[in-house]
Amino acid sequence: MADAQNQNQASFLGDIPVEVVVELGRTTMVLRDLASLDTDDVIELNQPMDKPLDVVVGGKLIARGELVMVAERMALRITELVSSSGNTEK
Repeated sequence: MADAQNQNQASFLGDIPVEVVVELGRTTMVLRDLASLDTDDVIELNQPMDKPLDVVVGGKLIARGELVMVAERMALRITELVSSSGNTEK
């Protein structure tokens, strides 16, 4: 009976939507520079072009991947999964 209850709970949790963030990179700017941004300005990020992008859910890194095109849209191919202990699986 407990197994069926756990299975129903797991099924229910699997249907909860979560926001998935694919992070291109980060930078630090002073507020003055941020406020003066205009069309066609470029913000340099700390991420090299060939480095995998981070996939973050709930503020936690869960995977890394690379940008690909799918039917005229950007997509992400997962190249490695990050376990809760911080180890990576390819």
